[in-house]
Amino acid sequence: MGLIPKQWLVLVGIAVSLVVLPWSDQAFAQDTGQSGSAVNEAQQRERPASLQLSLKESIMLALENNLDVKVDKLNKDVRLTDIIFEMAKFDPTLGANFNHGQRAFPLNSTIDPITFQETEATPLSQVSVQDFGVDVQQHLQTGTDVRVGIDNTRTDLLFFDPKPGERIDAEYRSDLRLTIAQPLLRNFGIDINKTFINVARNNMAIEEHVFEDGLMQLVEDVTEAYWNLVLSIELLRVEHEALRAAQSLLDNNRARVEVGVLPSIEVLVAEADVASREEDVLVAAQSIEDREDELRRLLNLPNVPLVEKLTVTPMDAPKLTTKQISLKEALETAFMRRPDMQQRKRDLTNRGLQTSYAKNQLLPDLSFQGGAGLFGLGRDHGDNIDALGNTNSFHYEAGLVLSIPLGNRSAKSTYNKRRLEAETALLALKNLELDVTVEVKKALRDINTGLKRIKVSQVATKLARRKAQEETERFKEGLSTSHDVLMFQRDLAQAQGREIRAIIDFNKSLVNAQRVLGTILEDADISMA
Repeated sequence: MGLIPKQWLVLVGIAVSLVVLPWSDQAFAQDTGQSGSAVNEAQQRERPASLQLSLKESIMLALENNLDVKVDKLNKDVRLTDIIFEMAKFDPTLGANFNHGQRAFPLNSTIDPITFQETEATPLSQVSVQDFGVDVQQHLQTGTDVRVGIDNTRTDLLFFDPKPGERIDAEYRSDLRLTIAQPLLRNFGIDINKTFINVARNNMAIEEHVFEDGLMQLVEDVTEAYWNLVLSIELLRVEHEALRAAQSLLDNNRARVEVGVLPSIEVLVAEADVASREEDVLVAAQSIEDREDELRRLLNLPNVPLVEKLTVTPMDAPKLTTKQISLKEALETAFMRRPDMQQRKRDLTNRGLQTSYAKNQLLPDLSFQGGAGLFGLGRDHGDNIDALGNTNSFHYEAGLVLSIPLGNRSAKSTYNKRRLEAETALLALKNLELDVTVEVKKALRDINTGLKRIKVSQVATKLARRKAQEETERFKEGLSTSHDVLMFQRDLAQAQGREIRAIIDFNKSLVNAQRVLGTILEDADISMA
């Protein structure tokens, strides 16, 4: 007898059993036993903990514990400090100064300034000056610099010779002053002076959209990981059914060989198929553990380290229907709701603000500068302060200061750079609109195709089951071979797998469409507040 092709041997497994579990909520929660020593060993691995999770619970755990979310939250908080930093430039500043000094010098006279008598020695004098001042300064959002301050000065005149230490006089002076500097061209106006505050606020909004985008991506990743785990569990169930069918066929063939109905080669074929099915079960079981780790990596459960084993059991069944939405409505929603679109729009606004500021810096620096104040003079501090109320002792000044950079190449270069950056930001926004349009169209097609795949795959599974049943009956009547039966049973198992994948892919396309439209957080009942 010639060699039997390997694929024929693999097909010998499921000729007897025709039981196919229907797709239902119970099917997703059901697990079955398995045959074969290798499979039993795989199934009996130590699993010290278990966790049942709905999709909603999985998403909430990920949002609470995921490290990427925490990093994005910190980045968002950093932007808040940038706003405070820019606003602090308009905070008032309190200043104070104190100075003490002395000077000793000869008088250019031989007349004693106290007795007014001529002396032989040249008199020496010492001047002691103490100055104390307080002022408050502030840069206003109009560009105005304002300073209000008072300076107090005490001056003592002492003589060393001919009468050391004798004081001739002391005076107290005060100067209460208000000064103003107002740009008239460059740096004029509230909008120009608030440019970097507005830029910082927009950057804060951009970071919030980045944070929101990260949440959306996380929800999609968790949802896909959840359904991938469901898929692996269901595929393992299919492999269990195929293994049981192969084992049943092996037992049946052994019995028939013993009574001389079948040749001994049929036992060898059945044993080969059982071994192949055991391998498939082992691979499917490992796939479940891999998918569990992928989901747990996103959940980052604090009480169960990733190095420890944990059985995660999904409790939700996938959806089989969805609400239809038109392409026009979907595009409008995506352009309005997607965080990356809002980021681009904010960035374009920032580029416009920076361009306007750079254009303003091309202007000459023309400023009005003025000041006014009152003087006080007295023999003691009280007299000095009282004298400040005398409006006869005052001063004021006003003028214009003009500065024109020759060539002004630095400002021109900066303006050209900002203008090009604004044009680039506009093109980037338009390019993103094209990308979003393509993504939305594809997402809607995926949903429509997914629904059709489910219907077609369900029909294919039904037909494959009927063919397998009829071929099995032919085999019992001696009109078919084990190879033919196994081929039809293999087709049935593959049809079941395609149906399962179609349903899971459809559910993954739903969550992808929600992210593409920017509604995934709202659909998951998650608030950004």
